[in-house]
Amino acid sequence: MSKKDLKDSKSPVSERSPLLTFESNSNATPTSSLRDSVNTALETTIFFQTRHEGQFEDDPDDPPPPYSFEAPPPPVESESFSKSFEAIDNKYKDFPFVLLFFGFVAGFVFLAVKSLQNLMSRDSYYTRLFQLFGAGYGDDYGDYKPQHRLLLVFLVLPVISSIGGLVCAYITPYHFMMTALLSIPISCLSGALIALGHGSVPGMVFSVVTALVAFLIVSKYSARIKFSAVILKIVIHVLTWHPGSWFVALFGSLFTGFVFVIYAIMVAIVAADRYEIDSKDRYNYDGEKKWLFSSDTGFILAFCLFTCYYTFEVIRNVIHVTISGIYGTWYYFSKSSKCPRYPALGAFNRAVTHSFGSICMGSLVSAAMRFTTKVLSFIRTNREYREAGSLVLDVLVYVASFFYKMLQFFNNFSYSYIALHGKDYVTSAYDTYHLLTVRGVMTVFSDCVIEVTLNFYVWVVSILSSFIVYIFLKYIEQEVDATRITIFVLGEFFISRLICNVTLSTLTSGFFTLLVVLAESPEILEKSYPEYYEQLCSYQPKLRTSLHVAIPSSPGV
Repeated sequence: MSKKDLKDSKSPVSERSPLLTFESNSNATPTSSLRDSVNTALETTIFFQTRHEGQFEDDPDDPPPPYSFEAPPPPVESESFSKSFEAIDNKYKDFPFVLLFFGFVAGFVFLAVKSLQNLMSRDSYYTRLFQLFGAGYGDDYGDYKPQHRLLLVFLVLPVISSIGGLVCAYITPYHFMMTALLSIPISCLSGALIALGHGSVPGMVFSVVTALVAFLIVSKYSARIKFSAVILKIVIHVLTWHPGSWFVALFGSLFTGFVFVIYAIMVAIVAADRYEIDSKDRYNYDGEKKWLFSSDTGFILAFCLFTCYYTFEVIRNVIHVTISGIYGTWYYFSKSSKCPRYPALGAFNRAVTHSFGSICMGSLVSAAMRFTTKVLSFIRTNREYREAGSLVLDVLVYVASFFYKMLQFFNNFSYSYIALHGKDYVTSAYDTYHLLTVRGVMTVFSDCVIEVTLNFYVWVVSILSSFIVYIFLKYIEQEVDATRITIFVLGEFFISRLICNVTLSTLTSGFFTLLVVLAESPEILEKSYPEYYEQLCSYQPKLRTSLHVAIPSSPGV
């Protein structure tokens, strides 16, 4: 199809289907025909295909994309974050989801309080609670020993490790990324030594081959690592410009650890109560007591698990929005005469007030998908279901995991956009997707390995922290039995992943925010930090053209 034919086939913006536009078009009727919608979709496909093939490159008559969105007010110089990044309106976005979130939290607290009252009315309250949660080594009051040292190790290790990761990334970004990526072949070589020590020659050979393959992959993507190091250097530069980012990371890490401990105690109380109810007068053939799950217990524990996922998603996204405000302020006003004085506080205020409903809405979708993945994984481990349809369950688990990762990917961009412009969740998701697609920033993300590097670092920290806890319990606190050692090691692994993810979100949030503002206003980086702009374009030459593609706005905006 020629350009003339494509131009002639395009319909005016006011006549397009409202389902394919960003703004609520007052001229569009709700009874638009299916043919118009299909034609508009075809025009969209043709446009992006021809743009991708370079047919319209550097052409002043280049047709605009068949969509438009309401451009947010441009940032203005001010000492107030809310005035510099003024929202279109001051309404509370997606407010029903705020009520839904607090409804889940209130329901979980009610269950914990009710379970605590039930446990206190029984004689086995202290023994059962301490044994289940691991609050004491002994089985009675006389053998009880507090575990303050263990609790200190439990929480301090991941906090120190995650903050240490930020310091290393600040000192030398490139070597930090190389060390994290090389942890894969190093771990494989360690496995080879362990296999050799146990006399397993095939295991040693497999580990060595895997290590060589991993090393070759890392070497092949050395150019991507250098490009990612440039972006990480820009992200780290903001930490020096605004030291409050370190405080946000530290406070977020400590608060997440505190909430985790509270949730663990409350879940232990609920589980102990349900154990007493379900196990009463139920024995197996050997006369030993065992936990027989009832349907009520299954629903209650599933509700507790979902609420836990939902709560930590909200906490993580509030921190993400707060940090995004810092990076947005640096990008637009670091070279200006006036700059918002407290960008972290201003972004946090927006996150917990007008945009809290949007955060709760996106967190609900992510938590639901993550919960679905865990439930499917749990069902897959059941012998009966595994024998009946293991292939179907495997496919469902992988599909659910894929959608969860995709949701996390788009949510990170959406929340950065929400932090700066205060739009609702759905509108922010649409705006950022098309903004990044037209400006070619999606290719930057596909060639960047920052998120992969941070994920590997989190895995390394989690494994090392779990190993230190194992050494502590095995050789220092020698009165702990093997069952509790297993529980504590697994618990340390998961809490280390949680705290490290929250702490290192300072870097990931800055990375996603940088891509959003780069797509929105590339001229700011080119003018304020030309050295960074030239380095990025030297690794990605297409950015010189794609970043300056005109973004259409709504009529009258």
